[in-house]
Amino acid sequence: MVQAVGAARGTPGRLRAHLREWKRIAAPKQVRDWIKNGVRLPLTGAVPRHVEHNHVPAEAESFMDEEVARLSSTGAIEATSREKAVCILPLGAVPKKAGSSAAWRAIFDGRYVNGHMDVPSFKYEDLGVVQEMVEAKDWMEHADLADGFHHLSICAEHRKYVCFEWRGVVYRWVA
Repeated sequence: MVQAVGAARGTPGRLRAHLREWKRIAAPKQVRDWIKNGVRLPLTGAVPRHVEHNHVPAEAESFMDEEVARLSSTGAIEATSREKAVCILPLGAVPKKAGSSAAWRAIFDGRYVNGHMDVPSFKYEDLGVVQEMVEAKDWMEHADLADGFHHLSICAEHRKYVCFEWRGVVYRWVA
């Protein structure tokens, strides 16, 4: 669960408002449950309390201040108490590639929690498969899903495992 934080667009958990439509198109039951109740982490058992420090370079701290404020204002994260947080995991910031509109990318490092989950594996198709399928005059579309994870909520009982601390405030991911 090391993921780029990215810009949260829209309202976290916004798919819930369209649940009736998801039922109409016969979305799988698990997908409808995620939309209705939030995504449950596939935990293998109890997760011991864990706290790690952030990995944010000093020159990226003002960027992280803005990013945390923005995520809070969109509802993607919310403040919580240290007592309610089982896992306080590190934030990091890495430089973006040259030519990018922003200098930094925020990273939430959830590797500790990953070690307590049973995540099914699946294979992405590569460009070789796409090349075999494309024919002359076919159209293609590209969707940037960098913020797609904000559209689904995390179920309330599992938010205690996806927390971080910034400037003395503990936050938990909502979506």
